[in-house]
Amino acid sequence: MPFDAQTLLGNLSGHEQAPHIWIAYSGGMDSHVLLHALSCIRGQLASELKAIHINHDLHVDATQWDRHCARICEQLDIPYQSTTVSLDTVAEEGIEAAARSARYQALSGYMAEGDILLTAQHADDQAETLMLQLLRGSGVPGLAAMPAQSRFSKGWHLRPLLTNTRDELLDYATVHQLQWIEDPSNSDTRFDRNYLRHTVMPQLRARWPAMPHLLSRSARHMAEANELLENQGVRALENMNIGSRLRIKSSDPLILSIGELCALSPAQQRNLLRHWIKQQGMPVPSAAILDQLQYSVVQASIDSQPLLQWRGVEVRRYQDDLYIMQVLSPHDVTQVICWDGHSRVELANGTLLQLAELSQQGLDLDKLKGTVLEIRYRQGGERCRVAGAGCSKSLKHLFQEGNVPPWQRSRIPLLYVNNQLALIVGLGVCEGFGKSG
Repeated sequence: MPFDAQTLLGNLSGHEQAPHIWIAYSGGMDSHVLLHALSCIRGQLASELKAIHINHDLHVDATQWDRHCARICEQLDIPYQSTTVSLDTVAEEGIEAAARSARYQALSGYMAEGDILLTAQHADDQAETLMLQLLRGSGVPGLAAMPAQSRFSKGWHLRPLLTNTRDELLDYATVHQLQWIEDPSNSDTRFDRNYLRHTVMPQLRARWPAMPHLLSRSARHMAEANELLENQGVRALENMNIGSRLRIKSSDPLILSIGELCALSPAQQRNLLRHWIKQQGMPVPSAAILDQLQYSVVQASIDSQPLLQWRGVEVRRYQDDLYIMQVLSPHDVTQVICWDGHSRVELANGTLLQLAELSQQGLDLDKLKGTVLEIRYRQGGERCRVAGAGCSKSLKHLFQEGNVPPWQRSRIPLLYVNNQLALIVGLGVCEGFGKSG
């Protein structure tokens, strides 16, 4: 299908009222076509158009490219902004991924509520992405490739050219005599995408001329399948026993019942685990890590305490429960915090304590007047007779009775009054300090 400005307008349907439309403008042919076509339909849009150029400062001509983009935007009367980003994690993730991450992070900073970001990926890009995901052994989410629209920052990210091929965009650029930048790095076949683009895809296209459209269609089918899986995962999570224990701050772990999880088929387990992790706002693991989670953690013996970490996330097992949390930072159990009892006190892990909240746990504030308050952590050997209970018990025993996982026990604040244990935060008040004691 030939590309024109009205085709673009149709692909923006439903988003014409956005406050601003930001065009990610690299100066290359694809983004120039997008920019030019938008300039032709601006009168049919309620949005203010703005172009933004991300300078990765990776090429000697980067400054000239910036000036070229500014000049084109001036000719089209589109406000232009440029920002330079630095790549801090190239060694870890590779230059392509690092540049992409830095680019989108910079773009997100310009988005206001309800704004739209447009990028110029097309059908050939989509076909390449699908091929790369296939070669990585990706599952359905990866094979869905790039979504036509998705939530981004405070608004939306749209890719309105995904239904058009590179050749169709080139025809538009030629007819309108557009001038664009050719980035020599796009020809460097040391990069996987460029190798596919220049070596593999031309051979496939020679045999199957409609290949870009066909692979893009497959990606759309995968996107639909992924949506169905996501909906199924959401429904399954709603029926699962998801809870929390001793959740004294928002980043504390959420819990999933392994017994209920194992009642599902292996495929349903993986789908539910993926959406459980996603629901917590955590990075979704690769298929390989998900398999490891399923077989090494979920199916571990009930008396083991396996741990799996990836990208700042960790999942642990304790008894018949699965816990997800941010990777635990080192914790100094020897610290002692003197507290006046009047102000809120912030602990090293970010937990905020105040007496009003501790009163809700049964602590009698009248018994604290004129006393010395300290916050400590478990050292070993502590005992407490929980108010209303029969006898004194060790903290270890109380933690076991309360099903407190071992890794949390040394992190639970203990309130001491005149050097006497008065409260185990979230677990119980010691005798003599309760409202009825």
